[in-house]
Amino acid sequence: MSEAVSGNPAASIDAERIAKFSVVTVGENGALDRIIEKPDEQLIASLGSGVFVGMNSWSLPPEIYDACRSIAPSMRGELELPDAVMYARDELDVPFRVLTFHDGVLDLSSRGDIASVAERLRGVEPRL
Repeated sequence: MSEAVSGNPAASIDAERIAKFSVVTVGENGALDRIIEKPDEQLIASLGSGVFVGMNSWSLPPEIYDACRSIAPSMRGELELPDAVMYARDELDVPFRVLTFHDGVLDLSSRGDIASVAERLRGVEPRL
C-alpha cells in the first residue's frame, strides 16, 4: 500500500489558512478517502476535528505513472499530483494509507511566514 502523509493543523494553522491548502479525509484502517484542494470554510467546519492538512509527502507505486498520463490539467493548467493520486485510487484501485501526525506544522507558504518560523526555530539545533 502506498502512503500519503498528513498533519493535523489544529495547533498551528487557523481555519482561514487551512482553506489555502488541501485537506485529507481518512477512511477505515487509515486508508485515503479523499484529497480536497482548497476547501471552503463550510467544508472545513463539516469535517470537525478530523481535518488533516495534506503535507504532500508520498511513497508512490508504479501505477502513478499511468494515473499521471490519464489526468487532465487543473484549472491552473498544471498536472496535479493529488489528482493523479485520486485517479489511481478511484480508477485503478490503488490503495493509499495515510500516516497522520498530531504535531504542529511550521507553515512557510509565503514570505510573510519566514519571521514567525525563524522565531519558532530560534535556539533549535539541527540534528542530521
